[in-house]
Amino acid sequence: MQNDLSITIEDASSPEDKVQAEIIQEPLAGLPAGAYVSELPGLDMGNKRITVAHEDFSMWLTEMYTNIEKYQGYTVVMTGFVFNDPEFLKEDEFVPARLMMSCCVGDLAPAGILCKYDQADQLQAESWVTVEGTLTLGQHEYDGVLSDEPQIRVTKITPAEAVEGYIYPY
Repeated sequence: MQNDLSITIEDASSPEDKVQAEIIQEPLAGLPAGAYVSELPGLDMGNKRITVAHEDFSMWLTEMYTNIEKYQGYTVVMTGFVFNDPEFLKEDEFVPARLMMSCCVGDLAPAGILCKYDQADQLQAESWVTVEGTLTLGQHEYDGVLSDEPQIRVTKITPAEAVEGYIYPY
């Protein structure tokens, strides 16, 4: 049985093996931030940029909510439909959302990262957009409860093609 610790970068046959080899062969001390290869698709630590692909939307939602401190200040690019229900959001807020299904079609709900944008009230509901902006730690009030959450300060919005399918939280 081959010892997994003996793999070298040159011998790595898969991306996973290469990441493992790089981690094993690189000492932790003294490396600049972002020196390690990340397994998260769309993450560019060197340029502090996260590009969220359609198939990685749910994974990135979880990652940003769980580790906001790690990504605060990063540029985020993501595509979704405009969710701007005034019952839940202020005039300068919207969510580039995707429909999330946790069980069946009957429980579909919009999910995404809250965006702050001066012209949010001019966006057409349910139109598809690609958002670019800076990830920040913000607060949002819902049912009288104020919670910390990741938010995007929008710097650019472009029209986008609709994305087919749903996202799943697992």
